[in-house]
Amino acid sequence: MKVLSLSVIFFIMTINPVLSMDGEVVNNNASEIKVQKEETTEINKVETLKTLGYFHEDTKQQDINKRNAIIRFQSEHNLTVDGIYGPQSETVLSALVNGSERRYLDVIDQPPTKGKWMTINKTKRILTLYEGDKVMKKYPVAQGKEPGLTPEGKFTIVNKLVNPGWGGAGIAQPVKGGSPNNPLGYRWMGINHGGGGSYGIHGNNNPRSIGTNASLGCVRMINSDVAELFDIISLKTPVWIGTHEKLKEWGVDQKSYLGYIEEIRLAEEKATKEKQAIKQAEIEKAKQEEAMKQAEIEKVLQEKEESNKQIEEPENIPTIKEYLEYINGIQH
Repeated sequence: MKVLSLSVIFFIMTINPVLSMDGEVVNNNASEIKVQKEETTEINKVETLKTLGYFHEDTKQQDINKRNAIIRFQSEHNLTVDGIYGPQSETVLSALVNGSERRYLDVIDQPPTKGKWMTINKTKRILTLYEGDKVMKKYPVAQGKEPGLTPEGKFTIVNKLVNPGWGGAGIAQPVKGGSPNNPLGYRWMGINHGGGGSYGIHGNNNPRSIGTNASLGCVRMINSDVAELFDIISLKTPVWIGTHEKLKEWGVDQKSYLGYIEEIRLAEEKATKEKQAIKQAEIEKAKQEEAMKQAEIEKVLQEKEESNKQIEEPENIPTIKEYLEYINGIQH
């Protein structure tokens, strides 16, 4: 699969260089052109994310909306969620623009239920909602600022609250539910670890924290995402929380889309080599057939030449002298 970069797909610029007196190429606007190119590529990246459905008007701050689009895109393709549009995100987005299929690559051995359940991948900062062994949706999250703060294990949802109050966690003043300054946001889904009131999945009052390790142990989501999830799941919904490797041990393999791209590349490379091999074999066969035809022609020509030679120069015909001597011998 030939993958073009977004800068090639969306930005084509022709530069007419100016020659100095000694023939050296001079470009007085190089810096300006570079800035314009970067701005154009950035605009096209955002437009592509909008077209693919990742860009939402979550806030009035467009930089936050753009970052949310990036982390949603990363989570859907099982990339590490960090909000940075780096080489991996570029590779995947370019592949999609070039026609690669949008698909989930998760493989589930034994789901805990045929109904809805969730995993939280601490390595990649992704919450995945499943129904049986099928992915329903993926969400970017934030987790504990230290590796051990967010608990690992197989839990269930034990309570759900709209506009939960925050008690301050012993480090700050409590905040009433519904306040825009509430660290829990506007939704809470507690898990059966620490009694259901200590650890849970909730919203946030710091949107830039999503896609980072920032919490005291809870799992934070984009406020609009957690509101959507809140309405989908019910009490007793299973929630498996672990690292990428721990989830694999439990039979949940959340394969990166990058691996899928590589598989396609290798398959196409193999197919190309096979086609080349077939074509080369056909060429060799044609050469052999041509050589055989040429050999047959040469054989026929040689036989004809030898036949003509025998007609032109018959064997055992006596000379005149030999003939006269033969006649004289008979007479005597």
